[in-house]
Amino acid sequence: MKKSLLNLLFIFSYYSGINKLFYYFSNSRQRVITFHNVIPDHCFDNSIHLGVSCTESVFKTQISEILKQYKITTEIGVPNSCVVTFDDGYSNNFEIANKILNEKNLSAVFFITSDLIENQDILWVDKMLFWFSYVPVGSYNICGFSFCVSEKNRGILYIESYRYILENYKDKYIFIQEMKELYPFSSLKIGSDLYFSRFNALSISEIEEMKKNGHLIACHSTSHDILSKLEAIELSDEILKCEKLISSLYNCNYFSYPFGSDIEVNDKVINAFKDSLFQKCFINKWNWKIEKNPYSIQRFSFPNTENKYLINAHLSGFYYFIKHIF
Repeated sequence: MKKSLLNLLFIFSYYSGINKLFYYFSNSRQRVITFHNVIPDHCFDNSIHLGVSCTESVFKTQISEILKQYKITTEIGVPNSCVVTFDDGYSNNFEIANKILNEKNLSAVFFITSDLIENQDILWVDKMLFWFSYVPVGSYNICGFSFCVSEKNRGILYIESYRYILENYKDKYIFIQEMKELYPFSSLKIGSDLYFSRFNALSISEIEEMKKNGHLIACHSTSHDILSKLEAIELSDEILKCEKLISSLYNCNYFSYPFGSDIEVNDKVINAFKDSLFQKCFINKWNWKIEKNPYSIQRFSFPNTENKYLINAHLSGFYYFIKHIF
């Protein structure tokens, strides 16, 4: 009921001019959009690992709606414009997103996790999402906790496991190893096309071609660590490793914090990056208070929808105004 009422409200705001007012009063503010994976429509199975992904047709629609309101650029700080960004570095970024953007002569920022490219192995957090998406229904004991998997609670169990990792960060690889021993990742049932698109890493040759196409390849850490959980010396080492890849893997000095919420990015993390070679750093939140700090540039994301009313509610900021009220 609430979802239906909100949709009616967004339709009303679209046709009544409310959206236009929100666009007008925030026209000096640049929008920065976060995408992750763009998956072929026929592969998309709504599993929990696709929670921050969208289908190919949805991506095309969302880009079209953005272009009705803003010029898309990769330059940060341009008023009344939009920056399209991607996180992680899986092959769909090249096979699908890069192709669509090139057809429209658009450039984007692709934040790449370097270990993903070097090791060609799924990121630790994606291993958790992958496992909880497809492990057979049943009971599993991991690190002393019992997980009773059903078709309805997979997302809830992933959230519980992530909270455990937050509280016991040193144990994250032990947790994943126990998952693997209980039910191997190689035994999980997933279509080959979906697996390739979602979990196969970009290659160096693909990244180099994306650079030639005018895209910026930026840093998303080495291993997608929760930076707020690192000791000071560990955080310093992480930044140093990332800096060494500027001008080789990366062709700009932008950085997006893994996960990017207040839980994973605290003042300790932001202050550490102020002394780094990175000049623009991005978090994943959006509110009405514009922070001028270049080390906490706000981003937001769209749901997987072609609903132009909801897309424009996000773009104009009306969605976040309503979310703040309710």
